[in-house]
Amino acid sequence: MSRRLLSGLSALAALLTLVSPLAADDAAAKRPFTLADLYRVAGVADPALSPDSKSVVYAVTTNDVKAGTRTQALWRVDAGGGPARPITFSGARDSHPFFSPDGKTLAFVSTRAGDPQVFFLPTAGAIVLLFFPEGSKSAQKAWALLVSAATFAAAADKRTTAALAIAHLAEHAPVPQREIALPAGAPFGTILVDRATCTMCLACVGSCPEGALLDGAEKPELRFIETKCVQCGICAATCPERSIALVPRLNLAPDARAPRVVNEAAIFKCIGCGKPLGTEKMVANMLVKLAGHSMFAAPGALDRLKMCADCRVIDLVKSEGSLDIRDV
Repeated sequence: MSRRLLSGLSALAALLTLVSPLAADDAAAKRPFTLADLYRVAGVADPALSPDSKSVVYAVTTNDVKAGTRTQALWRVDAGGGPARPITFSGARDSHPFFSPDGKTLAFVSTRAGDPQVFFLPTAGAIVLLFFPEGSKSAQKAWALLVSAATFAAAADKRTTAALAIAHLAEHAPVPQREIALPAGAPFGTILVDRATCTMCLACVGSCPEGALLDGAEKPELRFIETKCVQCGICAATCPERSIALVPRLNLAPDARAPRVVNEAAIFKCIGCGKPLGTEKMVANMLVKLAGHSMFAAPGALDRLKMCADCRVIDLVKSEGSLDIRDV
């Protein structure tokens, strides 16, 4: 039976059932068809054939002109003929029915709880709310998720198992999400690094218990792996500049599993020999904090902070006028 034929038969059955009072009223006195009569005619849509082809479920739309409301209910009729009967009575809008593969449960979209959601109507039992959002095919996608079994096995590490389960749910979600906000204290999330104040001291790297923070192998970089972060807050508490803030969220994008650079800095080189000494921002911050210290009050003493250990000793010996072995 084609979809178009099925739609026509179910519409005809519903109209014959629902519009018959209108025909009886007009039989006594013929009159022109009015706009009010149009609103009294029920609309039929979304026919769904059961897997055993024995019954059809469809949505019937009715209008209350005086109240200014429109409702939809699901009706069921035997495919072989017979009276149609309503199967939902929410007074809201029930539409887009879709049978489960075994035919024992019907999923449909309804506004009975406010926003459109997918509900289950088992053959025996109460209607159950499912957590799928609005959409013309949400009911069908709900069944697609339920019948798509996961292919992963539970791992010894709970976080790994949770990540596999979340990835499976995200793959079959009716409305794909890249990021989901979480409340404070959630064990998933990212960090925000204030690049203006961070000196790249990398104290956070050494304090992170999960290895979510990494340093750069070849240049001053602070890298972050979001899937490893448990939002413990140790990095933020360890940072001397208080440059790290926690942001709880669930990042479903593939790049959440790869290291990404959250801060980087230029290299400061020793003014004596040119050897890499540290980051420019870290050296500059150190010079500002020690500028007024008595130990660096002598001329040229502050410049030694810009030198490596070897050049610092050489400069110190030269400035004190010590005896040079070559002068003996």
